[in-house]
Amino acid sequence: MIRLRPLEREDLRQLRDWRNDPEIFSRVREYRPLNMDNQEAWFDSLRDDRKTIMFGVEFEVSDDPNSWAFVKSGVTPFLLIGVCGLTNIDWTSHKAEVSIYIGDKDLRGKGLGVVILNLLAKYAFEECNLNRLWAEVFLNNEIGQKLFKSAGYQEEGRLRDHAFKGGEYWSSFIYGLLREEWQKKNAHVA
Repeated sequence: MIRLRPLEREDLRQLRDWRNDPEIFSRVREYRPLNMDNQEAWFDSLRDDRKTIMFGVEFEVSDDPNSWAFVKSGVTPFLLIGVCGLTNIDWTSHKAEVSIYIGDKDLRGKGLGVVILNLLAKYAFEECNLNRLWAEVFLNNEIGQKLFKSAGYQEEGRLRDHAFKGGEYWSSFIYGLLREEWQKKNAHVA
């Protein structure tokens, strides 16, 4: 089982380590390595930021002592495996940008990203009354492109030379998901 929960200050060291991992760093817009000072400043800014809602993503630990999750967590029933959230929320136009990454390398590529995006969409559409979610994915991030397509997002366009990172310009795809599309896709789910 996957669940979303509010981020806690105790998560920051792990988040910093994940964001500085070259596999993740190459797929996000962050242009500089993160340290604890800028992680704490970011976390503190969330308290008053009505345009950002971030969650820790947790994976339920198995009670099977031979399972990966049992061994990795020790005794904790849920293990932090990543982060997701809504950023650039426009409450007037009922839209937000989606942010997601699975930090735990052992759980990447297992289909959990689609589950996480679906939980986040449910929260955005049902709890926040948003109508549109969107994501910016670098052209060279084939994993991200596949993830958003698998979660029902539509490719809406391309932003050429939209970001400057590592001394070069990066182009992006924009993916979008409307509440109506999400509801149709999930009509069978109670």
